[in-house]
Amino acid sequence: MNTKFSSFSLNQRLALLAGLLGFLALVAGSPFRNQSVTIDLKELARAIESENDHISADQLAEWIMLKSPVRVIDLRDSVSFLTYHIPTAECMTMEKLLEENTSKDGKLVLYSEGGIHAAQAWMLLKAKGHTNVYTLKGGLTSWKEDILFPAVSGAASPEERVLFARRKALSEYFRIVTPSLQVDSSAVHRKPKPPVKVKAERERPWEGC
Repeated sequence: MNTKFSSFSLNQRLALLAGLLGFLALVAGSPFRNQSVTIDLKELARAIESENDHISADQLAEWIMLKSPVRVIDLRDSVSFLTYHIPTAECMTMEKLLEENTSKDGKLVLYSEGGIHAAQAWMLLKAKGHTNVYTLKGGLTSWKEDILFPAVSGAASPEERVLFARRKALSEYFRIVTPSLQVDSSAVHRKPKPPVKVKAERERPWEGC
């Protein structure tokens, strides 16, 4: 380790501990646990505290739309990937991702459903020396809410309305490039249906024979 933990700020300690817990939990059951890596704790702490470890759904959407040189890695299972995935994304297991001998300077964006699994992968790749790797903040959930099904309230500020307009344009673009979109937006914005009221059947007097 290149620096003393005691020299970190409180925020750096908390951020780094959270990341390392996920990292150690993953490595404990990994076939790569016997490999030796050097971890620069201070560099990781700075990246996490300054939020340079992730990008927003808006940023990723613009990169894809502008065809920026970026690889998008989906760390979910293959069934979830086939149901829906971010355009250009590759479905990849953690083991396969670590086995790849790709350029350590190439831009990578990792995502999972919520973000925890992607954060673990980020820690592993940083430990291997990758310098240009990010996670998608909020994971696929954030992508659905912000890009596929953006919404704005009636009391939104002018800044929020500008953001909504940009997201609406991104949403229309990605609906064109993925015309067979099968994502259900009900869990994101749709209000639950009111319960159905069933009238009780009126009792009839007993009839004998």
